[in-house]
Amino acid sequence: MEWNNLFLIISNFFMILAIRYSLKHNFYLEAWIFFQSMTSSSFYHFSEIQNWNVYPSKHYDLYFALKVMDFYSAILVVVTLCIFTAKVTDDKKGLPHIFLGTCTIFTMSWGKWNLQKELFIISLCVLTMLIILFYKRKTLTRIKTKNLIKGVIFIVIGVVCFHINLFYTNAEEKYWLFHSIWHISIMIATFYIMRIHPIDEIKKIKIDAINKVNSIENYLELMATKTKELGIKISSTPSSPLSTPREAPIELNQISTI
Repeated sequence: MEWNNLFLIISNFFMILAIRYSLKHNFYLEAWIFFQSMTSSSFYHFSEIQNWNVYPSKHYDLYFALKVMDFYSAILVVVTLCIFTAKVTDDKKGLPHIFLGTCTIFTMSWGKWNLQKELFIISLCVLTMLIILFYKRKTLTRIKTKNLIKGVIFIVIGVVCFHINLFYTNAEEKYWLFHSIWHISIMIATFYIMRIHPIDEIKKIKIDAINKVNSIENYLELMATKTKELGIKISSTPSSPLSTPREAPIELNQISTI
């Protein structure tokens, strides 16, 4: 295997950045989708390098399946990022994922994949995201603008490299280079898009709040203990020796006998 083909496969592993971040913050669905995209793309390009795409290769059917899996997984990453950006809660993520995933499979199965179909699916994902954002506009919190800008820049770089044949006539000769840049750019963009919400700050606020509550509880418990100890001391204090006992009151029958 030549080094440029090896680099094309290894470039997929930049997705580990987004996978690690997702696992760290318990985004297990996103982590699996990113892992699925990374592995399917790696195996697809390996089969391509091994000429499994040349008919009548005995692995031709496997190559075609890997190609479909690679395309579907890549679109599913776009779907996932749009849903994550819209801050859909875990209990409601399934609906937009199934809807957009089904639309993707239907579009891929309807004739040959082309630029028009790609634009249709991406536009549908973005439109779904905007609808959810509009619906949740009153409950949205601020985002990390710097990470959003970085993500968009890498997305633009990746998209240009993916469609370089539209701008560069000899792109096929440098396919390994432009497609590797596409992998690296879009996977770094995924990492930055996953970091647009201030998750770390929210966790820090929650931890600080819990610590404050614990401090208050500890303070109240300490005060209750001191008050109890003080009450025991007061009740157990002996009376003063200087104090004189009170005289018993004189009864009426005693007055009559005087």
